[in-house]
Amino acid sequence: MAKPPKTMRVFDGTRLRELREARLMTQAELAAELGMEDRTGRVTISRYENGTRAPQLARIREMCRALECASEDLTSSYEVAKERMRLFVEWKNEQEQARQLRRERRQLREQRKRLAGDKR
Repeated sequence: MAKPPKTMRVFDGTRLRELREARLMTQAELAAELGMEDRTGRVTISRYENGTRAPQLARIREMCRALECASEDLTSSYEVAKERMRLFVEWKNEQEQARQLRRERRQLREQRKRLAGDKR
């Protein structure tokens, strides 16, 4: 029976972005190198980098060939990936709270304008 890996590794989109940018490639160029259609390929690469989509192992191998790197360069330990995801979710929540505060502030300004107009 095969031993499980000591540390589980998962695809890391931020590493993909770092490696692609280090090689001065655009998302469209990487997609073309992988044989993907222009528009959908760029969108797919973007989704890989943003973590909204994960590539299959065969695609990871293709990306490694195109970027001239090892598969370990496109992966992180599970713990690191989990921490990055936690930080991302925290950041998204803060962004949503800020958006909500801006909405409430705008509503208060509009109410003040209406009240000021009613007093005249």
